[in-house]
Amino acid sequence: MLKDINYIRLLLLMFLFLVFATLGYFISFGYEEGTLDDGSIIVSFIVAAFRWLFILIAFPVWFVFETSFFSATLYFGIILFDCLFYSLLIEISLTTFKRYKLKKRASLIK
Repeated sequence: MLKDINYIRLLLLMFLFLVFATLGYFISFGYEEGTLDDGSIIVSFIVAAFRWLFILIAFPVWFVFETSFFSATLYFGIILFDCLFYSLLIEISLTTFKRYKLKKRASLIK
């Protein structure tokens, strides 16, 4: 299973998750501080989208963060682990789907 994984796509997915998590973190921080509320519908939509994306990416971290106290280094390490986990989950899903699709096509040819 792991031999079929495209590692370039895996690194690209991890990079994208890290970019979205970083943007979502800073946008959520700016919104909670009250600096991103200018009344524009477009800005409000972008802020809301990135806030929900950050919550989705960092969901396991929020549970731990609310129940105990830990350092910022551990917090960002866990977010890095979440990005790796989600990118690996997507890559394995794509690889499995590709393998299933090829087996189905081979059975149709026979």
